[in-house]
Amino acid sequence: MIMVALAAPAIVGLAALAVEGGYAYSQHAAVQSVSDLAALSAAEAITRDGNAANLTLEARAIAAQHGFMNNVGNVTVAVNSPPATGTYPRGSVEVIVSRLQQPILMSLFRKSAYAISGRSVAVAGANGNGCILALDTSSADTGLSAGGSPVINMPNCSAYSNSPATDSAYIGGTASVTLQALYAVGGINGTLAGGVLHTNVGALADPYAGKFTTPSNPFNTCTYKSSAKMPVDGTKVVPPANGPAYICYSVNLNASDVLNLGPGTYIFDGALNGQLKATGQSSLLANGATLVFINGASVSLNGGGATTVVAPTALSNSSPYTPYRGLAVWQPAGNGVSGQIAGGANQSITGAIYMPSAYVTYTGATTLNTNGCTQIIAWQINFSGNTQVDNVGCSTSGVVGFGYQAPNLMN
Repeated sequence: MIMVALAAPAIVGLAALAVEGGYAYSQHAAVQSVSDLAALSAAEAITRDGNAANLTLEARAIAAQHGFMNNVGNVTVAVNSPPATGTYPRGSVEVIVSRLQQPILMSLFRKSAYAISGRSVAVAGANGNGCILALDTSSADTGLSAGGSPVINMPNCSAYSNSPATDSAYIGGTASVTLQALYAVGGINGTLAGGVLHTNVGALADPYAGKFTTPSNPFNTCTYKSSAKMPVDGTKVVPPANGPAYICYSVNLNASDVLNLGPGTYIFDGALNGQLKATGQSSLLANGATLVFINGASVSLNGGGATTVVAPTALSNSSPYTPYRGLAVWQPAGNGVSGQIAGGANQSITGAIYMPSAYVTYTGATTLNTNGCTQIIAWQINFSGNTQVDNVGCSTSGVVGFGYQAPNLMN
């Protein structure tokens, strides 16, 4: 009995230690879970605006939602970007959630509080599911709009508007728009039929800026000077293997005309009357080709026939001249001539439509792609007809990925 009495304090102490240890373990798991959530949320915020103060507010708001409010109840939520310790990729955010815990059963043996902490580091995502980007940065302009009664179905695509206007993105009339997400630097006037709205985000950089050089034509070279050299009768036209094909006349497709372009780069030079226009039931077929519009050249694809443009891909090395991989339509910055794509459901464009200084409008029933990768980057973009865009298979299409992506935990 004497031995039991002497051992009793030790037994009680061990039992208290076991219980207290189990409690501390469960609390650590809870704190770690909260720090994970807060770090992920802050990393997502850094992709939107990169403001350190906003990151801290974001992380602390998430922690507070889960019962850990900074400076309340012995809780601290520290946010660091870049992380205070360790080496991590750019755009990483560190969140440390800590709470001082007073001993409960162990209070007979320990009087001071001990810390229960969780540390998480998350990195902002990159090259997300963006397929629509309006580059207009004017506070007086609407960058991205959908009016009338179009049905726009892009469930795998995120759209972005860089305008800081209160109606940076506008969805009006009876338009039904489904996106993965819609991001606007300013405000959004309207609602989505499906998808998530994000306002007051950071502007996206032009993913193609500086990546391609505007072709020069110092000697006014003309591969095709007239329709006699480029017959519109279904004949396949292949540019010379040693360079691009310069088109120095107005290509007007109408009635049931069919123009079939082989792999290569076709440069419509506005200074030499080059332009492309399709109306009626005409068709344009271009496989492994990039259509380039320089010096004010215009493009208007309103043909009701089959319009199929497939850009050169990263894997198509057999094309004779394809420096614009991933680009279906390319117009250099500074060329503000508007572009129009409209017509029936037989239109399909695979690759990027890049017109960074132009107003691009889509009318009618335009199926840009239902089983491939399509991007639209322009100064302003307007949809006024039924449109479907997808971004399946972009990893092998040669396009440059852009947009926000879900962040990842590093530890």
